[in-house]
Amino acid sequence: MRLGYKEGFSLVELMLSILMTSIILLGLITLFSYTSRSLRVTRARVAIQDQAKDSVNHISSYVQDSGSVVTWDGANEVLTVRKKTIDNVGASASAVSAVDAYVYWKKTDSSGTGHLYFADATSVDPGFNPMDDSSVIDTSKLTADKTHLLTDDVDTFECSIDKKLSDSTKEVLHVQLKLKDSVSEFNCEKDIVMRNQ
Repeated sequence: MRLGYKEGFSLVELMLSILMTSIILLGLITLFSYTSRSLRVTRARVAIQDQAKDSVNHISSYVQDSGSVVTWDGANEVLTVRKKTIDNVGASASAVSAVDAYVYWKKTDSSGTGHLYFADATSVDPGFNPMDDSSVIDTSKLTADKTHLLTDDVDTFECSIDKKLSDSTKEVLHVQLKLKDSVSEFNCEKDIVMRNQ
């Protein structure tokens, strides 16, 4: 009686199968690595875009409700917004009864990362008089702290005030905020019309 002869893989076939499996695994690992990195970059870009848009919208909401007294100190990167409360009744109609003032400022830390801060002006500088349009914030009192932090990774914070809208004689505040981190950057610009002039 003759026993059945079973033939196995030769050494060459085994080596070829190991090589092909390695190439397929290497391709899958590379694809997974690329997808993971791409996902991280996309999430970072979305996060930085959201931060920039939220910050500019924050500035916009305060500026739109303000009067025409918005001041920009470009040397110190400080934006001051005064919101006047007007009495519209009785003999004091159109009289200013109160003024609230808010301040935005940029500070750069020792690592070179810029941060944008926001606060009620009189809470950071008690000597500031919001009723006096010529009163300015003491910039030495504008500190970097977590309480007033609006956003991180600020590369550029610039503003300009002009009357360049073709359909309006009202003043317009042009805000430019550029955020930049190790992964991405985003530039957000907005023209804000001061409604209550």
